[in-house]
Amino acid sequence: MAFLLPGCGPRRSVETRQKAAARQPRPEKSALIPTRLRQEHLALSLSDEKGQPLLEATAQSVEVDEKSKVGRMSGPRFTFYEDGREGLRAQAGSLALDYAKKAVLLEGGVEGRSQASGYSFRADRARWDYGKKELKAWGNVRFWRKEWLAEGTELVGDTALKRARLLGSPARLTIIQKATEKGQARRQR
Repeated sequence: MAFLLPGCGPRRSVETRQKAAARQPRPEKSALIPTRLRQEHLALSLSDEKGQPLLEATAQSVEVDEKSKVGRMSGPRFTFYEDGREGLRAQAGSLALDYAKKAVLLEGGVEGRSQASGYSFRADRARWDYGKKELKAWGNVRFWRKEWLAEGTELVGDTALKRARLLGSPARLTIIQKATEKGQARRQR
């Protein structure tokens, strides 16, 4: 029976150890530093330099690509803020947050409602530029309030939809009439 005690083995010179280490296969740099991060059921908040909230979001899953500085959320529900106050609550199929461009791209059917103005919208895609505090939505845009509905190809407005323009050819406006008791009685006759 033989025991090997630390320091009792054959001595190797520093050069011999360096040569042996050089022959060992080294992992690639990308394997040492993860470039993608994936998280399930995540809550995210983004603030400006003053600490005021810009965005709060929850999602089923999130992937972050460290190289491009883009985070992508699937199934998000979120709130955009303007000057520290709630501007717009919305949901979409996916949300991509681009830190470098200070923008949020929303895809997969976007629906939003502003508590401050009472306006709502629905579109195929939207982009929120939080550096400029501007929202753009495009593709089958519907913009409405209780008594009217407007349809167009593009909506441009501020975060709370207090100021908004609907663009498109042809843009269409529908007035939604509220039924009164007298009006319902006349229709029943």
